[in-house]
Amino acid sequence: GLNDVLELPGVRAFPEAVITIVNRWGEVVFKSEKGYPKPFDGTLNGNELPTGIYSYQLQTTNSQPPTEGSIMLLRN
Repeated sequence: GLNDVLELPGVRAFPEAVITIVNRWGEVVFKSEKGYPKPFDGTLNGNELPTGIYSYQLQTTNSQPPTEGSIMLLRN
């Protein structure tokens, strides 16, 4: 239903955009294809990732530095 995937409003304006999400050990748990066609849904290889804080890096263009931050993954 609500908030089941990570939406990135306006990402369609950046067809080269790639987002990478890593766990607390720095392991990549998600890396999008260019343009972010399939949003992050909190799973890795079909298995639900554990609740926690994950770091992300969003590269919209090669000419700009990436945007970095963190997201909280919660489960009901």
